Amino acid sequence: MKRRIVFIWVLLFASFTQHGSAQVFSKGTVCFSAGYGLVTMINVDHSLVEDKYTNVKSIDYGPVYAKAEVGLSKHIGLGVNFAYGVHTWQYNEKLRELLTPQQSGVFQSRERRETYSILARLNIHSVLLATQRVDPYAGIGVGYRYVSFTKTSNAPEDYHPDYGTYYGGGLINPDVRVGFEFTMGVKYLITPYIAAYAEGFITKSLLQGGIVFNLPGK
Repeated sequence: MKRRIVFIWVLLFASFTQHGSAQVFSKGTVCFSAGYGLVTMINVDHSLVEDKYTNVKSIDYGPVYAKAEVGLSKHIGLGVNFAYGVHTWQYNEKLRELLTPQQSGVFQSRERRETYSILARLNIHSVLLATQRVDPYAGIGVGYRYVSFTKTSNAPEDYHPDYGTYYGGGLINPDVRVGFEFTMGVKYLITPYIAAYAEGFITKSLLQGGIVFNLPGK
């Protein structure tokens, strides 16, 4: 997987830095973005096991994104990304085969996952594909992340002796504090100072979009 990402990154860099027409991004450009994500990894994780539970309710807040970037050249930008999200999952859990006849076989459980990350990010903006309004780009980010899983249930204590930190289905390990993302996206300039953006691939959500406040450079 890492080799594929590096290979894609090299190809993008080679194609993005070719000469083209006038573009939105340039040296000295400063961008501030705010966005919202759709289709999170925790949703994918839980969808794999939902057939084991009943009365499933999922409540998501975010992830929300806040970003800043400054143009180092007409095709390279350096910035910082902040992302935050909370996912709550409520369901009935059937444990009948593990309990005595005097105990109910269906219990209510609740999981909560909270996560945030602060990443330094390098973006490559396409000179070849850019226009006066469209700014395609690809970016890679590395930094700190925090993940917390908690689970509560009214099941008997002898069945769940420890309700401490819960690790979910295994796609995301909260013990790993290093955050990473690799995304491709595009910005569309609505006015000289306001743009809309769409982005996706490897990040807290498979898709995200939002608004960009753009201060043009040279």
